[in-house]
Amino acid sequence: MSFSAPRPYRSDEQDLPRMLSLLRDRWLDAVPEPDDFHPGDVLWQRFQHEDQISRWFERVLLWEHGDRLLGFTILYPKNGEIAFCLAKNVEDDPELMREMVQANRDLARRLDSDPSALTTGAFPGSALERALLALGSQPVDEPFFRMNGRELRGDDLLDAPLPDGWIVRPIAGSDEYDARVAVHRAAFESSKVTVAAYARMRKMPGYDADLDLVAVGPDGTIASFAIAWFDAETKTALFEPVGALPEYRRRGLTRAVLIEELRRLRERGATRVYVNSLEDSAAAIGLYESAGFRQVQRLQLFALPAR
Repeated sequence: MSFSAPRPYRSDEQDLPRMLSLLRDRWLDAVPEPDDFHPGDVLWQRFQHEDQISRWFERVLLWEHGDRLLGFTILYPKNGEIAFCLAKNVEDDPELMREMVQANRDLARRLDSDPSALTTGAFPGSALERALLALGSQPVDEPFFRMNGRELRGDDLLDAPLPDGWIVRPIAGSDEYDARVAVHRAAFESSKVTVAAYARMRKMPGYDADLDLVAVGPDGTIASFAIAWFDAETKTALFEPVGALPEYRRRGLTRAVLIEELRRLRERGATRVYVNSLEDSAAAIGLYESAGFRQVQRLQLFALPAR
């Protein structure tokens, strides 16, 4: 198939809906489980960090055939990773894949990242994995990510008792933004989320304030949190991010947040819910399994050919 030269991301109004539509098409056909980003992944990544908000326009490339979006890539210059997202029926187009890899080598060079040491992830057995192997990519023998999933049906939700005085609820208002961001940054030491970025995210399409929940103590401490991204078209949802203050972990607080999220998602019509974790994070895996999740996919890391 012919395709245009890659172009950078132009605007949220023009490009973001098309990227989400491409992913929805893939998820609607997912059997038995999806092998690509959830739409919520892209929404969260677009608005999570203040520095990424502006750099998104230089890190995202799109390929088109006429009015059709064939695929897009997201480059993470810090660690040299590329995310490939391709439309149905073009995942194994060798010419398109070669062009995508080369364009990201050029982009990595411009962004002061090593163009000869790029990596990406693919689900085993997927068309993307076959395309990567055909290009000469090599599997990397180290833990990467796993996708955890669970169905929502009937009254299959678990109980989630809380310590006395604790509640799970949405953020009450802008007066709590500072505390909400502080707990996020404490949960993820490398995070660069700011109050301005969090406030901006709350105004974006796809965000539901009633699915941005926190566990709050009797003294008002916000101790844990989770955001669920619900996609009504596919009836699926993604948790991203999930975290807690280090001193409040293993008390059942984050689990209670997840169970309440699941209850709200079921009310909205969600049938499947997912959350990603590192393969070697026993704590995260244990948390998600306690909320009824099980591994449904794993992401294999690949080293792309140097040239």
